[in-house]
Amino acid sequence: MLEAISNTCPILYLHEISNLFTLNIFEQLYIPRLVADELGCYDLNAEDIALSSPISIVPINREQRDNYFTFSDCPIILSLSKE
Repeated sequence: MLEAISNTCPILYLHEISNLFTLNIFEQLYIPRLVADELGCYDLNAEDIALSSPISIVPINREQRDNYFTFSDCPIILSLSKE
């Protein structure tokens, strides 16, 4: 299963260029509650984004975060699961 944890920027930027559908490459997409709240500041409700699998708003602790690759220098690339 291809999973990802996203921060605000990839979702926001893909929304701005009408390409949110590209997130469908992930079978599961997770975002922290703070990311969902920040998206709300831009009138974008994470729970209403129409993807093949819904975005899961979850608490993400350090252990979970450390099990995912992160690409902090590239805001368009999401964090991909190591598994």
